[in-house]
Amino acid sequence: LLGIKQRGCAKPLNKREKVKIMNLYDRLLTLQEIPNAYTSWEPYRQSLTDYIIGQLNKSEDVLILGIGRGNDMDLKQLIPHSKSLTLWDKEEQAIHEALVQYGLETHPQVKCIGKDILGLSPKDYRQYADELMQFVRLKGMQTDVEALKDVGLKALQKLTEKIKVTPIGEKAYDTIIMIGLHSQLLSVMHWIWQVILQTLQKEEMTVSISIMALNNQIIPQVHQVLIQAARRQLITGCELERLGRIGTVQGALQGLQDLQRLRRVGCLEKKSELQLIWPFHTTQNISYKMKIQCDEVI
Repeated sequence: LLGIKQRGCAKPLNKREKVKIMNLYDRLLTLQEIPNAYTSWEPYRQSLTDYIIGQLNKSEDVLILGIGRGNDMDLKQLIPHSKSLTLWDKEEQAIHEALVQYGLETHPQVKCIGKDILGLSPKDYRQYADELMQFVRLKGMQTDVEALKDVGLKALQKLTEKIKVTPIGEKAYDTIIMIGLHSQLLSVMHWIWQVILQTLQKEEMTVSISIMALNNQIIPQVHQVLIQAARRQLITGCELERLGRIGTVQGALQGLQDLQRLRRVGCLEKKSELQLIWPFHTTQNISYKMKIQCDEVI
């Protein structure tokens, strides 16, 4: 993936290999496309859609954050239960695919917003990846992991300084839905770092720990924006665990913890909860236990 030898130093790169290196961010995005997700997620999608419909009034303006390709929610079923349905995702192509999948390309109730909720651009992520990869290209498999760690921390700091949670508006929507997005907010940074380490066959935890800690700062900011924008309620979904694995899911953990904090301080009041199994990637045997919650905004 990085165009380097498994032994010795990096070989001279031809034009095609340089393109591969410069587009590591884009190449990783393609790995997010799970084969047959629409089909394999059908029971999960229907259960989640039924739950959401049960929380809606037909006269509501609804926002779905991080809709992606719409494989986990049946958008066509949601249409009769909303006055307007706004789809928000940082990948405009993914939103387009969701619209096509449900035949909603020209539906008058549907609106689309192509933005990163963190205020970052693809260029920002590419620059982060490029700084790391340019350093790795100097010595290839002989790269010193301590020196790489320092480069990683500096690149992460630069990216962090650009984060500014995007305002959604003041009481702009009756219901805001955010399913499975907490764990994805900072995942690209972590993926890029891990791919480089795995290719070098090295281990280093400092940068990963820094990314995990960043979740503690960013997620409360995202929740504050959601509360400001919601007239009535939030519907959230976070991974409780990956089945068959010990430990928690980063981003999801902080999301659940901050929702509890917001209830304690009187910003939210929990209305209902549902737990579902999400068959995320059936061919790789990856499934998650999801905690879906509906909270009234106080």
